[in-house]
Amino acid sequence: MRDLERRLEHALARKGAPSGFADRVMDRLDEGRVRRRRRSGLVRHLSRIAAVFLVAAIGTGAWLQHQDTVRQKREAEEASMLVRLALHIATEKTNIARNHLTGSGSATKQKANGGNDHEATND
Repeated sequence: MRDLERRLEHALARKGAPSGFADRVMDRLDEGRVRRRRRSGLVRHLSRIAAVFLVAAIGTGAWLQHQDTVRQKREAEEASMLVRLALHIATEKTNIARNHLTGSGSATKQKANGGNDHEATND
């Protein structure tokens, strides 16, 4: 057991740093800063590119939605115009039928008989 303790003490004993150790550590720190700067610059550029794509996607979506709204409005106006035309035609046909049934059509009969409506009543 004593031998094990002695080996542990030897292995864990304080030792001085090898020569040039501090210089190597400082060099690595400097390299790490340069890498981080490069990496942060790259991240910054990629973030800007992603932001441009995001703005473009949102803008495209908004434009497409606007175009769809314009198309729907145009279709609604066309449908409204067709309904008004159909109502106008139906009103004209209804007026013609009503005039024919209420006697306004007798004026049409007089024209057809050459204005001799009294002949039709004498029969």
